[in-house]
Amino acid sequence: MAAQLPAGILLQTGGLGPETAAEVPDEIRFLRNEAWIFAPDHPRFVPPKARDAFDSQGERVSRFGSFWRPADLVFRDSACLLDSYKRCVSDQACDLAQQAAGVRVVGQYYWGPETLFPANLRGTYSKSHRIVHELFQQAGVRLEPSWCDYLAILRGVDAHIQEQQVALGTGADTPTSRIEGWLWCVVEMIFIYLKQKVDEELRHAAEREDTEEVAAGAAPELKTG
Repeated sequence: MAAQLPAGILLQTGGLGPETAAEVPDEIRFLRNEAWIFAPDHPRFVPPKARDAFDSQGERVSRFGSFWRPADLVFRDSACLLDSYKRCVSDQACDLAQQAAGVRVVGQYYWGPETLFPANLRGTYSKSHRIVHELFQQAGVRLEPSWCDYLAILRGVDAHIQEQQVALGTGADTPTSRIEGWLWCVVEMIFIYLKQKVDEELRHAAEREDTEEVAAGAAPELKTG
């Protein structure tokens, strides 16, 4: 289902507050299974400018889009592939990631506490924005994509490369130089994020180990008879 709504209205929807939602669990259960959250089509690169700005000016642009189930939505994508505003991520890369994972990032369009704002943008949001995010959470919107979603994107890249190999008639012997650059971008963005998460886990593990060693060193020795 396609629809067009002024983007500014997106931040004024969601009239149910958290207290109301808690009093009507049947409605929340119903909303978890219905496609009712409007997500605009991802802004395209339009030469000579980039995408519509990720700011209040871009927010006011009217957009076409579709209604999605909460289970197919996330608030943020730290790999910056889904609904990305990074200049290095092309329209083709965003489209493949979205189609392969079947996931959209609503935090890019409904600003709030779970939105992953760009480093150069200091995001602001009001109490009503927070209420909208709380409603979305209760309805089943996830914080971020799962690793299964990223694996689905990598499989989408593999399928696209195989289609390219058939078109070129080169099969598995296709030189890497013949593979379209935006496909490498998709893989690179996922692997960069994976490395960040691995480094983070290793750092936390080292901190836990240090804490345990300090605690063990501070423990009094037990005297034996």
